[in-house]
Amino acid sequence: MSEVKPTDGLANLSALPGASGSIQLRFAVLQMELAKTNKEKAMTVLTTIQNEQEKTKQVADYIKDARDRKVKAPINYYKHFTMPDDMHKFFSDNGLKVSYKYPDDKHYNESQWEYNIKSLENYMETLGTDTQQNMVYVQDFMGQYNSYLSGANSAIQKSADTLAALARLA
Repeated sequence: MSEVKPTDGLANLSALPGASGSIQLRFAVLQMELAKTNKEKAMTVLTTIQNEQEKTKQVADYIKDARDRKVKAPINYYKHFTMPDDMHKFFSDNGLKVSYKYPDDKHYNESQWEYNIKSLENYMETLGTDTQQNMVYVQDFMGQYNSYLSGANSAIQKSADTLAALARLA
């Protein structure tokens, strides 16, 4: 007799005696596998949402820093108007448009900072939209997960009822 091992909190029904011959138990196994797949998909999307939220916080920090630099720009052009290397790398890594005076210049005037701030704000909006869409996906995956678990439980109950009825006849 095979040992029944839990998988992600779900019993491996195919290892149960008679499972290989019972249509209802086979259906339950299928339903549980589909539930597990949907749970894994939901967890992957949740990780994506978490990463997007971390990036959104980083963008918000860069927007604040950029606004401070824009305000201070007329006071001291070279000290306050230089874009920090990490911010510049963030723009580059995420494909954000940055206003350049010269291709390798990291000093910006007020209008250039305004352009850079708009670029960050647009990116933040995109992240927010992506996060909302991913939340819809998670809800969908979890709805399917619940449906498959319900189907598995129903199939198991029907199988148990059938076995109980057969036992009473015997």
